Amino acid sequence: MSCTGKAFTFKGRKEASKAEKKEQYETILAINTSKAIESGNFVLKADQLRSRHGVTSSVNSNLNFIAVLGKEAYVQTGNDSGVGFNGIGGTTVRGDVKIYTVDRNNNNGSYTIQFSFESPAASLTVIMHVNATGDLSTASVSSGWGGTLHFSGRVVPASESLVSTGMESY
Repeated sequence: MSCTGKAFTFKGRKEASKAEKKEQYETILAINTSKAIESGNFVLKADQLRSRHGVTSSVNSNLNFIAVLGKEAYVQTGNDSGVGFNGIGGTTVRGDVKIYTVDRNNNNGSYTIQFSFESPAASLTVIMHVNATGDLSTASVSSGWGGTLHFSGRVVPASESLVSTGMESY
């Protein structure tokens, strides 16, 4: 009986240690996400895109992203074929951020981010919803032409993003 008690105790300690490590990891993610969003230096790396018609596609998160880098913003789509306007199978739009607002939900730590930016070809508005750790993030990108593209993925600090930027299409 005492052997069973020791095994159970060891297992209980191991599970508690895993839970503590997970909590520490999530705390670090939340701090990094908060700093990145508040400073305006982050990237939403999308692993899914959804069109205005509801068609959802799994995509490469290093090629499909929304980035805010201080006063500049990027929206990029791409695919692994490399055939497209930007040399990586899609489009890249870069512009100057005109409006940038962040609202934080104090109950669950999530963020609503809204910004607009202008490129030579278009004005885009981005509305993002990000959980406290950045792991669950969605964004809607809309233009004055009525089109909307939805990105789903995770938000990371710009310094940790490792995304590939194509040639600016617009």
